Amino acid sequence: MTIGLAQPSSLSTPNNSPSPIQTVVIRPRPLPVRSTPTAPVCPLNHHHGPTLFVARINLAMTDSAPTSSQISYVPYDPAQEATQLESVRELISSELSEPYSIYVYRYFLYQWGDLCYLAVDSGQLIGVVISKLEVHRGAALRGYIAMLAVRHQYRGRGIATKLVQLVIEAMVARNADEIALETEVTNVAAIKLYEGLGFLRSKHLHRYYLNGNSAFRLVLYLRPSNEGHHCEHNQGEEGLNSEKLHQGCSVADIY
Repeated sequence: MTIGLAQPSSLSTPNNSPSPIQTVVIRPRPLPVRSTPTAPVCPLNHHHGPTLFVARINLAMTDSAPTSSQISYVPYDPAQEATQLESVRELISSELSEPYSIYVYRYFLYQWGDLCYLAVDSGQLIGVVISKLEVHRGAALRGYIAMLAVRHQYRGRGIATKLVQLVIEAMVARNADEIALETEVTNVAAIKLYEGLGFLRSKHLHRYYLNGNSAFRLVLYLRPSNEGHHCEHNQGEEGLNSEKLHQGCSVADIY
């Protein structure tokens, strides 16, 4: 560090010439050197701590959001009824609010098992759609999506959309005129899913479900000539003996 100091006036030169400037050099005192202990080094990784932290995060993400690399979509196989039917019942019972007897499942699966599709992840059933196709009121060949459910931890990943698309493709191949379904008016996610696939709101069904909730009937018109037929007069989809077979089969909330 260098500091300039002016000479005092008493030290001026005899001829009163300007006082010279003295230069004083002040050297800073050296600081004592302190040794810092060296942290132990992991023989496998110099960043052992952060690596463990990242590993825990990745594990948590894997648990909450399983990867979709192993998910496959297959039609229901009657030859595997003993295992598949029980898995379907367990999934739908856990994800849907409406109770269904074994006879309801058999009604659909025995006649339209090829219109039922399963989403499977590493051998576990994680999604299912059950539907049927028959002539409606002696005119239109109408498909009907009775049940759609996806396990909660797998929702929001397009599984439900894929299952519905498989049903639509199968029914188009069979020359269906339209596809109908019901869903609760409060099930915003399901309504958004179906309307995104082209379904239209056809009717409001007051207190349609056993829990007292109302429903929208949604219809996908596959032929242009059917788009004008929006009015329906009965309260529910006909099942056995022209009665509501399942008191409103529905879809689970899809996030």
